[in-house]
Amino acid sequence: MINEKILIDRSIKNMGKVHPMVSKKAIEVIKKSYRDQIPVQISSGFRTFSEQAVLFGQGRPCYVWKGKFYGKSGKIVTHAEPGQSVHNYGLAIDFFLVSKDGREALWEVNQDWKKTAQIAKNLGFSWGGDWHSFKDFPHLELTQGLSWRELSEGKRPAIIRETSEVPIQQGSHGPEVRRIQELLIAQGYRLPKFGSDGNYGAETLAAVKQFQHDHKLKEDGRADKRTIVEIENADKFYRGLPLVDYPGQPIQLGSRGKDVERIQRAIKTAPDGIFGEKTKAAVCAYQDRHHLQVDGIVGKNTWNMMF
Repeated sequence: MINEKILIDRSIKNMGKVHPMVSKKAIEVIKKSYRDQIPVQISSGFRTFSEQAVLFGQGRPCYVWKGKFYGKSGKIVTHAEPGQSVHNYGLAIDFFLVSKDGREALWEVNQDWKKTAQIAKNLGFSWGGDWHSFKDFPHLELTQGLSWRELSEGKRPAIIRETSEVPIQQGSHGPEVRRIQELLIAQGYRLPKFGSDGNYGAETLAAVKQFQHDHKLKEDGRADKRTIVEIENADKFYRGLPLVDYPGQPIQLGSRGKDVERIQRAIKTAPDGIFGEKTKAAVCAYQDRHHLQVDGIVGKNTWNMMF
């Protein structure tokens, strides 16, 4: 039978930058299934909003998102637009069975498939095969009942929040790592070889250590809670942005005033204090870069990311 490590290595590559807890539990699914002589592989995981637009455009020839054409003829493969899929938040994966020699993907939803789904459910995943509106048999998600709307508002399942105190360190990977890397690069810390690839390797370790040295923190190279807060606050200082509390209501097309000016400075547009179409487009681009819900409205989550 195909080697277990090959299945895991393939799956890690296919999952991309999912949350570390999702990756850990996905590997457990593979290992537990393998013990039952069921070779399983993860086919996909984290998706950017743009990647979601490509999928949503299939079967919808006229589909346009954010001014770009994504339409394509064929069979519809998803009903989730960008930002409406749990995959966009790093909390979902898709799986399939593999032939014993590892050369063929098997998509028949048989007893082995259902057994794998049960293993995943025992580990905390929800299975798309249990959905009532439509069945998505390859789909597993670690949301603990939260919808994509709640995820887009910044809510996270308890199992994810409980692990948020665990330091991000060498060997970690995912969106959290990439965000730290992007902030360090913006502040002048060099990651010349790999950049913001979402993988916490030796290069990122050295950059974090240098940051900790510069800010008189414990120089262990681990991005614990205090280090992350310092990185975020240093980024705001570096960009000359004030630490300002959310004004209490969304700022959007038609809004005017000082808060609009603050937003415009953060997204590098002319600070005229008028929230027009150009400001909305720049806010959308900012939200897309920072993996927020792309709606052009500066709600609490977008505001807190900016300030």
